[in-house]
Amino acid sequence: MAKVIVAYGPPCSGKSSWAAAQLGERDVIYDYDRIVRAMTSKTDHSATQGVAHLMAAKTRTTMLLALPESPEVERALVCISWPTPALMTAIGDTDAEFVRMDPGEDECLRRLDADANRPDKQAWRDLISAWYEKHADEDFDPDAARSERKSDMEKTQRTAICRGAEFQTREEDDARWIEGYFSVFDGAYMMGDWGEERVDPHAFDETLGDDVRALINHDTTLVLGRTTAGTLTLSVDSHGLFGRIRINDKDQDALNCYERVKRGDVNQCSFGFEILDQLEEKLTDGRYRWTLKRVKLYEVSVCTFPAYEDTAVAARAHDRDELRHRELESWRARTLEKIKKRED
Repeated sequence: MAKVIVAYGPPCSGKSSWAAAQLGERDVIYDYDRIVRAMTSKTDHSATQGVAHLMAAKTRTTMLLALPESPEVERALVCISWPTPALMTAIGDTDAEFVRMDPGEDECLRRLDADANRPDKQAWRDLISAWYEKHADEDFDPDAARSERKSDMEKTQRTAICRGAEFQTREEDDARWIEGYFSVFDGAYMMGDWGEERVDPHAFDETLGDDVRALINHDTTLVLGRTTAGTLTLSVDSHGLFGRIRINDKDQDALNCYERVKRGDVNQCSFGFEILDQLEEKLTDGRYRWTLKRVKLYEVSVCTFPAYEDTAVAARAHDRDELRHRELESWRARTLEKIKKRED
């Protein structure tokens, strides 16, 4: 498998120049700034906002997950500001190398002033200052990050695609409601061409009475409702997990969300949970299936982009690799047993 080298540091620390100098004929490079600029044709800080940011993050995960199936690639160079949990999940157990690019805050600011490709100087100055305020005295520990990643695998928030036609608004009894199926039982949530996830009809049986929040895009600061407050109600039928959220008329964020759903701009949703029990299967076509048998539900969300998050896909890729490893070990054990019998 290709060697992964992560260059991390503040803006203007020299990550891109360093990676470009390292790049060989069989290497690939992920440079966040260059990707979002290519997507938007912008050179100011606004290039790192909106849809381009989401797509750039997915591009990184896709590249890293493809490395095991890409023997022609010798090295993958990744340029980022700091190794995030999502990155560590995508890297998995790979023996990655981490290079800190840190010339000092004053030098980064000097390079910024001389960089004609960054006209939005104040925004970049703020980013540089924020990086040093947070990471100046912090050393990244890959082993600690890997250990934390493995622990988080047991409590991974996942998002599940919900059909748009089943998510809608309603006005009754002088109240506004958003309602729909946050999870469905009759379909598979696809993860590329190698796996799928399904939800068992009894997966939520033991969690409906828990303290569950309704959020906007999984943002814990944007609470639409809560079961313990009676502003979110959840129920299960033969089709899936159904929820009703009573909108707070004094909450502008909630009203904005309601109107976006009403117009059809936002009509999908997802849910965050902890897996308590699941069934793992290898299908006849070589793909893998995970069926969630029992979960602890933490939140349901009204979402703009309800597709599986990078961390969830990467976590399932890790599960897939574990299954493949167990299959290989089982095959080796059977082969050794056959050899032993022949020798006897």
